[in-house]
Amino acid sequence: MCSWYFSKVKQSKLFVVGDVHGCLKTFQALLDEHWDPKKEILVQVGDLINRGRYSVDTVLFCKELETKYPGRVAFVKGNHEWDMLQYLLGSPRLKWLRGGGSKILRDLTKKPENYGPFLTWIKDLPLVWENDTVHVSHAGWSLSSPNPLEEDNSLSVLNNRRPIRNIDKTQIIGHTPQKNGKPKFDKKANCWTIDTGAYLGIGLTGVKVSKKGKVKEICFIPTIKKDLP
Repeated sequence: MCSWYFSKVKQSKLFVVGDVHGCLKTFQALLDEHWDPKKEILVQVGDLINRGRYSVDTVLFCKELETKYPGRVAFVKGNHEWDMLQYLLGSPRLKWLRGGGSKILRDLTKKPENYGPFLTWIKDLPLVWENDTVHVSHAGWSLSSPNPLEEDNSLSVLNNRRPIRNIDKTQIIGHTPQKNGKPKFDKKANCWTIDTGAYLGIGLTGVKVSKKGKVKEICFIPTIKKDLP
């Protein structure tokens, strides 16, 4: 399993999307309205699953995007994807189950043909996507962790909620919902947090990023009610 993905694509504009959490209709609406696949690489910060109604369908939709736009879309692993993998390996992960994991397992039982593609795709997600100017991970590069890539660690790029280290690139992360519906910029760390609580009924955010790694536009779609459990 690759834990790191460095884009070899010639420097390109990006459209980076926050935590989807099974809110497929909202995700699709955001892409339809704001993403230009001819000009922008789509990168998503992880936590595609749990909370919302359409976790399995969201992953299958992302697989379709990879096929339709080869080399133009990328996804990283979030803590909810990691927790699912650990649950399937025998870890209790009761919080994951209560947060939508039970529904995911029921949905996969109803359509067992989806189980293999769904699980394989999640297992292969990298922890980090980056190019020369931008670094995308789920929870950010901890200021105090000696090994942010140690997955089952409270300070990893999957789980960190402490101050972010400046790594001389623009970091874009999710993980911590901004309940005012607005992404937060940490100037000292040069880090954007773009989770705006789609599963909380607030909305989903995407940011347009220049070739030089500057956020040029913030795009927001209120959560479509059908996505909520």
